[in-house]
Amino acid sequence: MKKKAAIALLVCAANSAFTLSACAASSYDDNTGTIDLTSMTVTGSGITVNDNIIEITEGGDFTVTGENDNGMIHINANDKVKLRLSGMSLKNENGPAIFFENAEKALITVTENTENYIEDSADYGEIDAKAALFSNDDLEIKGNGTLTVVGNYKHAVASDDDIDIENGVLNLTSNGTDGIHVNNTFHMIGGTLNITSVSDGIQAEEDVVIDGGTINILQSEEGIESGTTITVNGGEINITSTDDGFNSGGGLGTGGNMGPGGGMMGGGGRGDRPEGGMTGGEMPEGMEMPEDMQPPEGIERPEGMQQPGGMEQPEGMQPQASMQPHGMGQPGDMQQPSDSETSGTTEETSAETSVNTDCSIYINGGTIRIDAEGDGIDSNASIYVTGGEIYVDGPQGNGDGAIDGNKLVISGGTLLATGSSGMAMGASDESSQCAFLVNLTDSVTQGEIIEIKDSDGNVMAEYTASKQLNSIVYSDPELEEGETYTIYVDGEEVQTVEMTSKQVSYGSRGFGGGMMGGGGRGGRPSDNMGMNANDGNASGAAGDRTGKNNGQNIKVYMNGEEMSFDTSPVIENGRLIR
Repeated sequence: MKKKAAIALLVCAANSAFTLSACAASSYDDNTGTIDLTSMTVTGSGITVNDNIIEITEGGDFTVTGENDNGMIHINANDKVKLRLSGMSLKNENGPAIFFENAEKALITVTENTENYIEDSADYGEIDAKAALFSNDDLEIKGNGTLTVVGNYKHAVASDDDIDIENGVLNLTSNGTDGIHVNNTFHMIGGTLNITSVSDGIQAEEDVVIDGGTINILQSEEGIESGTTITVNGGEINITSTDDGFNSGGGLGTGGNMGPGGGMMGGGGRGDRPEGGMTGGEMPEGMEMPEDMQPPEGIERPEGMQQPGGMEQPEGMQPQASMQPHGMGQPGDMQQPSDSETSGTTEETSAETSVNTDCSIYINGGTIRIDAEGDGIDSNASIYVTGGEIYVDGPQGNGDGAIDGNKLVISGGTLLATGSSGMAMGASDESSQCAFLVNLTDSVTQGEIIEIKDSDGNVMAEYTASKQLNSIVYSDPELEEGETYTIYVDGEEVQTVEMTSKQVSYGSRGFGGGMMGGGGRGGRPSDNMGMNANDGNASGAAGDRTGKNNGQNIKVYMNGEEMSFDTSPVIENGRLIR
């Protein structure tokens, strides 16, 4: 990006006294060396040791071994620098452990079958860095070994340019802010990421692109956040978050309040949470980290490292394996919509320029499981699903929803999203694949089993509720227009869904669950998937547990008192208008 290699060649040419030998010596390809952290000895050109700091001033390929409890590797070169981590452990009591202050490209290779460890201090003094492993330039991490990074100051791993992860196992803990923070684009091709963080698991100020690999965000405020787009083409992603699971366009907002159905009142960002929603850093009562989402065997919390934010590891937040639909086929990949098809982009203006920034989420493949107490999938533009499998355990509070965006467009893949009905959002009528949204009057409680069956009684999806919910969004290639489907809770029929169009919804959006919507657990159908039936007013058809109207008057319960109406009542701000 900075064309430093060209500058280095000009410098070599200008210094004719050193001509070829000097240029060759400073070349990344030709300069190989070693770093022994235990004895603090080095080999290679352009590398020295100064007061327990290893200084690298020329490009090269350096193998790092040994252990040191108070040292740093500092790179300030005009060429590529590769560090081959080969069974090393490095802590720094006064700053970052590995600091690429300047390099054409920062390269980390984790040698196969080795365990490596990096940890920084909680105070950097005057050192201008922000992570235990930090680069001012592009950072690439690969290799088939294991690297554990603990960040005590801000982030565990960060770059002011791009970060690319190709393979290997990375165990990242941030006791300051983000597990991974990147000023430009985060790109993952393969490997495994296990992240525990006080703030975001992964935050990119521009795009996030995931083509493969496994991401386990065991603890976070927001799981994966981008300033612009999030694109998932493959891989496996498991997220536990006290706020949003996915959040695109999160870095561009003005801190306004969240409007219903994914609209924004005042812009993007995290915004101001509606009353009753989760605030950043709060862990819901009684929630514990599941055993199957613990860091890999053999990875221990470093001595003296504190649990972030005083939170205990939650248990039972992992979506159940029984959530998998039966016989789901994998649709083919689909390209992102063209500019003319993409809606909800964020417009940034200045005195001289006006540009549209796409802040959409694109899911084209992979398997995504999200357990969030904020929005499960939150886009400050639109959400496009063309393939893959998506399972969302959404919020219990009515200030957020399992899905939140300007619109949700589904043309392939499987989506099963559950949560509260207060901000519930279903698929747009632009979707070519069938989908339904059901808002239930009676909540499903933790441990109850939800089944979705076709008209022949075949189970299409089965899910054990990990927490209370009263809203279900479901889409699958096997759903067909004109067919009828039934939702059961613990074997009891609660809602019949008639696919009178490709997208239908049953029940009303509500705050509190019990008052809003139709009779029983179900409600009456509507073709408006964005605002749902009755445009969010406190009205619905009373009836039996399937939500069918038996000709009775409409009943609404306010403050424990039952009221009947011949026509739909209107309630605003908790007061009966008519």
